[in-house]
Amino acid sequence: MLLLSRRIGDRIVIGGGIEVVVAAIGRRSVRLAVSAPAGRQVLRGEVWDAIAQANQRAASSELPGAVTASVVPVDAGTAREVQPLHCGTNGTGASGEPDVEPLEAAT
Repeated sequence: MLLLSRRIGDRIVIGGGIEVVVAAIGRRSVRLAVSAPAGRQVLRGEVWDAIAQANQRAASSELPGAVTASVVPVDAGTAREVQPLHCGTNGTGASGEPDVEPLEAAT
């Protein structure tokens, strides 16, 4: 971490496109003015941390009612032999198994 001493009006340039200027100095706080290109997002540290935590929670939890599927690798030579399935409109049959019917193969 770089620690700098700055006075009001002094500036710091980061990466050539972001500029931080000391706008005011109070007893217990410092006001900074940040200038950045339009495509760059500037957030306070606590906002950045809250967003990161929310994203991590969302990525690690399953959505309620979500259907999970497993992916089975298919050899390119046998891919034409696999017939795709789709769920029928009734959902599950009397046996509790999914009500599936094969789709017509695309030509």
